[in-house]
Amino acid sequence: MAKKKNLMTFNYQIGSFSDKEVGKFVILLSGKKIAYHVGEYEVKMEEFLGRLSNESNVLINVKTGDYKQSYLNILGYFKSFLVKHKKVGYLIDYDLEDDLSFSIANAIYSFIKSAVAENGGGSVRLKNRLMTKDKTLLRNVFIKKGGIYIVTGGTGGIGQKIVNYITAMGGVPVVLGRSSTLVVKDDFVSLPIDITERNKLGSELRKYGVDRCHGIFHFAGSISDKLILNKEERLTNVILSKVDGLLNLMNCCSDFEFVVLASSLVSIAGNIGQSDYAFANGFLNGFSQIKSLKENFATFSLLWPFWKYGGMKMDLKEQETMQNITGLEPISDEEGLKILFEGKKVLGCTAVLGGHLEKAYDWINSKGKVVLDEL
Repeated sequence: MAKKKNLMTFNYQIGSFSDKEVGKFVILLSGKKIAYHVGEYEVKMEEFLGRLSNESNVLINVKTGDYKQSYLNILGYFKSFLVKHKKVGYLIDYDLEDDLSFSIANAIYSFIKSAVAENGGGSVRLKNRLMTKDKTLLRNVFIKKGGIYIVTGGTGGIGQKIVNYITAMGGVPVVLGRSSTLVVKDDFVSLPIDITERNKLGSELRKYGVDRCHGIFHFAGSISDKLILNKEERLTNVILSKVDGLLNLMNCCSDFEFVVLASSLVSIAGNIGQSDYAFANGFLNGFSQIKSLKENFATFSLLWPFWKYGGMKMDLKEQETMQNITGLEPISDEEGLKILFEGKKVLGCTAVLGGHLEKAYDWINSKGKVVLDEL
C-alpha cells in the first residue's frame, strides 16, 4: 500500500459464478470457429440473437489459444448483438490447462465490459479458478546495478520515466520501439524494432547481446477510440502492440527474473469506445495471473489509472468529468514510480486507485462483481 492517503494499491481479482447460473445459451470459441448453441442444438447467430431476452445468461466457453481469431469472432458477434440492444448477462469459462485460453477469457471479459458500457446495461462475469488472497505473493521490483532491462514504450510518457529510473539505479535500459533511434552504449541501448515482428525482434536482440536480460517492462500501447459498431473487423495496433508484443518478448528473451505489464483500470471498468484497448489489457491481466499463480513466476500486471504526465493525454475538462463520475484523480510521475519500484505488488494483478478512494472503490464495484483486497 502506498503511504499517501489518497493513493492505494489493491490485489485485484474477478468475481466468479456458479454452474447453476448457466442456462441454455452457449457460445463456443474453438480453434478459428465460433459456434452458437441453444440447448442441445447448434444454430446460426441470427436465431441465437433472436431467442435472447433481457433475462438470459449467455455462457462463452473459450476452448482455443488463438487470441486473434477470438477477438475477430467476438467483435463480429457484438457488432450484431449491439444492434438488438438487449441487456443480457455473460458468463465466461475457459480451459484451465491452456494458459492462452485463460488469457483470452480475461481479454473477452474486459472487451464485454466496454460492450456493456456502450449498450447501457448487461453484465459479465468470469469463472476465476485462480482466485487467491495469499499475501505471501507480494513482491517488489528491484533494479540490479549493471542489469539489463527491456523497456517497450520507452520513447515517451511513462516508459521514458522508467528508463530514467533504471539508469539512475545503475541498470542498463534497452528501449524497443518503432520510433526508437539506434543507440548502442555500455549503459544504454535503443533499438528501432517493431515488437510485433517476432523473427526480427529475436535476431536484433541476439545481434546486440541483450536477449538475455534481468527484467522486462512492457509498457507499449496506444488507443483508438471508436464504438464497437464502427470498429473494423481486423486486428489493430492497439491489440497487437500489447498482446503480440508480450508473447514475442517472452519467446525472444531469456533469463529474466520478472515481467511488469502496463494494464489499465479500463480492463475491469470498461469504457465507451475502448473495447479493443480493454481486450488487450484484459489479456495482460490473464497472462500475469496464470504465470504467477500457476507457474510461480514473478509477473505483475498493473492496472493504472490516468497518469497526469503520461503519454496518453486528457484535457482538463475530461479530467474533471472523470473525477466527478469515478472519484479517480490523475497520478503524478512520483506516485506512479513509487508504486512501480517501491510499493508492494501482488503477483498477478494490482489495481492502482488515486483520488477519492471510497468513491473510486464504489465506482469500480458498481461495474460488476470484482474483489479488491487492500495490500
